[in-house]
Amino acid sequence: MKILEITISDSDFEYIQRSDKHEAVYAGEALKEKIAREMTGDINNLLKEGYIATAEEDLNICREYAPSEMGNL
Repeated sequence: MKILEITISDSDFEYIQRSDKHEAVYAGEALKEKIAREMTGDINNLLKEGYIATAEEDLNICREYAPSEMGNL
């Protein structure tokens, strides 16, 4: 486990002091939530890139075979 020193605004500090959680617990939970959101965002971006690449490949295949299919109608 590591210790992290952070700087926050006075208003954020006052809000944390009014909560029922200890500052360290509050900060730890907030960091975990932020990291989870960023990791989810990274996964979503990778999925989006994959879907776009697949759609482009599918479109190219359709364009390649469309003229030959038109002749069989």
